[in-house]
Amino acid sequence: MRAKFKVVSVTNYANCHQTAKLEAVTNTSEENKDFWKFTPYAELTIDVSNTEAQDFFIAGREYYLDFSLASKVA
Repeated sequence: MRAKFKVVSVTNYANCHQTAKLEAVTNTSEENKDFWKFTPYAELTIDVSNTEAQDFFIAGREYYLDFSLASKVA
């Protein structure tokens, strides 16, 4: 399953980690209308402690988020 999120904020902390807050996209473009139709609201917060990855999330940018099953529950 694929979702599309927009970064609404990135907070950098003194102890070398950051928090990125993302929300499901709204119907602001034709592509986003399809994602918004099936996921009208979702929220995700990611705490990044790897300093090499901290430039990845940029406020205002949109990202695809792909979900795949990691294991089946018996």
